[in-house]
Amino acid sequence: MRPCTVMHQQRYGLKFVIYASIDSLHDASHCAYSPACRLTAPRQRQLINQSVYTVRVAADVLEQCPPGTRLGAPFPAARTLQASDSGESCITDGKLIKFLAQSGPWLESLLEVNLKRCLEVTPGLLVFLRAHCRSLKKLAPSKWTDDAALREIAAFHTLEELDLGDLTRVVTINDLGLSSLQGLAGSLRSLSLCHCVWVTDAVFGTVSSLAKLEVLDLSYTAVGPMGLAWLAELPVLHTLNLTECRLVTDEALEQVARVSSLTSLILKATSATNAGLQHLVSLPRLSHLDLGRNWELNDIGLAAVAACPELKVLNAGSFNLVRPNMGNNPKGLQKLEHLSFGGGFAHIGLHLLFPLLRLKSLHIHGIGSVTDCVMRHVSASQTQLQHLSLRNGYSLTAEGLKLLTPLANLAVLSIGACPGVSRAALEAFTVAHARLTMIKEGCCPLLADPGDVLCALAAEPAITPGFAACVKVN
Repeated sequence: MRPCTVMHQQRYGLKFVIYASIDSLHDASHCAYSPACRLTAPRQRQLINQSVYTVRVAADVLEQCPPGTRLGAPFPAARTLQASDSGESCITDGKLIKFLAQSGPWLESLLEVNLKRCLEVTPGLLVFLRAHCRSLKKLAPSKWTDDAALREIAAFHTLEELDLGDLTRVVTINDLGLSSLQGLAGSLRSLSLCHCVWVTDAVFGTVSSLAKLEVLDLSYTAVGPMGLAWLAELPVLHTLNLTECRLVTDEALEQVARVSSLTSLILKATSATNAGLQHLVSLPRLSHLDLGRNWELNDIGLAAVAACPELKVLNAGSFNLVRPNMGNNPKGLQKLEHLSFGGGFAHIGLHLLFPLLRLKSLHIHGIGSVTDCVMRHVSASQTQLQHLSLRNGYSLTAEGLKLLTPLANLAVLSIGACPGVSRAALEAFTVAHARLTMIKEGCCPLLADPGDVLCALAAEPAITPGFAACVKVN
């Protein structure tokens, strides 16, 4: 499957940015705008349309839309609608309702609506969507969602995923307004409050009533130990994001450790310390732990992490180790498969981390981490490694790359911002590894990193869930 983007203009008068995964139509996608294609390749156009699952409508195009335009017929598989303001044009209730009303049957099958970039819509639009989108599962309302809008959202009784967060500060959502969400207690499985800066511990009076909640994003909020104590009331919560929650201390981790169902925990830029990590030993199912690039793991912290029996994915900043760690002990980190590290601090005693007997994927980044010395430690102990990603290694040399030659099982090698490693050096490396195929891409298809990246990939690499983000197509 090759992800591709189709900018498609049809006789319907609409211009859509379409996110589609298409097997053999990569060439067809590039000629989809051509009038000749419409006349000579109707079958290709039909196949492209049938492969579309997300339709994005911009405000400026919506204003030019002729009467009678419908979405269901041209894109039968589309189940996601994204609307957004553009330039000086804004999506309003009247414009979007008038447009969508003409696609009535298609609205019945719509599963997801994203209005995050619509800054002038009101609760009236939500009333329309609730009446016509009876199968809606996922909703991302406008960034300016207020108490009135939250009351309307609470009436979407089929809603399973609700994204109230944003990449910047959300100032219209508070603890009191969120109390309306108790009406979603029977259906809601995922809730994001990212950057909702007025959300505090008081919100847990509402959150604790959402008994089916599985995923909770509280990043950049003002929650602390008192509120997190309520998480134990959520029996199926498995993913918790506490990024940039400055009130999350070691005491807060003690409360988080009471959520026995937790499998994934993000603690980037919190106030917790290595000593607080000892509380995580009480989480029997914890498999993913993200400490962020600024976390320096010492012997105490690493021993605590190693005692988590099911840990498979670990992301940290740097290591400050003195005594041999659990990596040499079959009872510690015995299930760790994916490791990412690198940050602003130099490593001390990094060689004491290895070997990690089941490690399959390793992502190293930062000038103090991607070095010839670190490559020597990796090649000497991690011969079973399959995926290796190196980023921002300004001191890595071609000789350092050669040190990785003993990694006979390596299937994926991705190198970015390592000026000391030339294309010729990478080509020479692939000669010694028959499983690698050399390509040069603008981004790594495994990590979706921007920038000029050299990638050596196996023909069909197994994408690891720990580090492989969804490929973002614009």
